[in-house]
Amino acid sequence: KASSYGALFAPLGQNVFSFATNNVKWMQYYATVAPVGDAIDKIADKASKIFLLLFASDSKEAEMPVNKHPFLKLLKRPNPYQTQQDFIKEAIVHERATGNNYLYLTGGISAEKDRIIGDPVEMYNLRPDFINVAPTNYDGRALYYQYTQTSGKILTFRRTDLKDINGKYIEAYVEENGFGMLYNFRDITARTPTNYYQLFGMAPLQPCELQIAQFFEAAVYNYFLIV
Repeated sequence: KASSYGALFAPLGQNVFSFATNNVKWMQYYATVAPVGDAIDKIADKASKIFLLLFASDSKEAEMPVNKHPFLKLLKRPNPYQTQQDFIKEAIVHERATGNNYLYLTGGISAEKDRIIGDPVEMYNLRPDFINVAPTNYDGRALYYQYTQTSGKILTFRRTDLKDINGKYIEAYVEENGFGMLYNFRDITARTPTNYYQLFGMAPLQPCELQIAQFFEAAVYNYFLIV
C-alpha cells in the first residue's frame, strides 16, 4: 500500500507531471540499488508463475472462466523473443519499479488506421524510462506518447478515435507510420490534486525515495573509492 500514501510525501508545489519523467530514475534505482532490485525481482518472479484465469465481463456467465480467447493464445507466445512467464515478469518489473508498464500491441489495425480489423499479432513491454509523455491542457490526458528505441528511432503514438469490430468508437494511442497501439497499465492508487494522475502511475516505492537515494549515492561513492 506504499503507493497509496505517495502523494503525501510529494514536495509541496512540485509539478506532478515530473513524476512521469522519474521513470528514468526509478529504473536506475532498480538496476543499481540491490535491495530494490531484489525485492522487485522476487515479486515479479512469483507473480509470473501464477496460473491466470480470464473472465468475460459482459457475459451472464461472468463467474465462469473463459478457456478459449485470442488474448490467451497471444499471451502464451506474446512475441518471438519471450515466453508468457518472461513477458509477465518484465511487465511487473516495470510496473513495480516505476508505477507504469507500457504495452505495445502490433497488428489488427487497418491501413487507413481508423478502425480495428482483427486481433493483435504480437505484444511487447516498452521500457518506461524510454517513454516521453505529452499532456494536453484541457483534459489532462496524453496527446501522444513517444518511445525512443535503442537504435535512436522514435515511435510516436497519438490519441485517435478508432472504430472497433462492432462499429463502436474507442479512444486509443495509435502508432504513426505503423500498425501498432500503446496502452499504459499504471498504478493509480495514489490520486493527486491535479488531473495529471491519468497520465502515469506513481512508483510504489515513492515514499521511500529519500532512503533509496541515499543508498544509491553511497553505492556510487564507494564505487569511486574502489576504482
